[in-house]
Amino acid sequence: MDKVSLNTITLNKFKWLNEPKKWSRNGETLEITTDNRTDFWQGTWYDFHFNTGHLYGVILQDDFTFEVCIEAKLTTLYDQAGLMIYLDETHWLKAGIEYNDGQPMIGSVLTNGVSDWATGMNF
Repeated sequence: MDKVSLNTITLNKFKWLNEPKKWSRNGETLEITTDNRTDFWQGTWYDFHFNTGHLYGVILQDDFTFEVCIEAKLTTLYDQAGLMIYLDETHWLKAGIEYNDGQPMIGSVLTNGVSDWATGMNF
């Protein structure tokens, strides 16, 4: 991916990592139907290693502030949608809404070689 200056950022500059089979973009709205069994996760005691989640991203060269509105149909354990800062397969941070314990909740994962998951408020 090419680096993008923030004053020119639009969804036209974004590229896929693991493009889903079904998605569409209408202006600044992105709609995705995720493929089955996709995730970003590295290691921990059960030794799962996944780099198969869908990421629609852009490389930024400056400091940035990012705001997004997420609407998601979360129905299955670990369904999630949110934001991700991705350096490589074993170094990334994701945060968003995740379906866990029968309801959506705030969640995040920090990966620095291995993934560390945190969950928070239900809503």
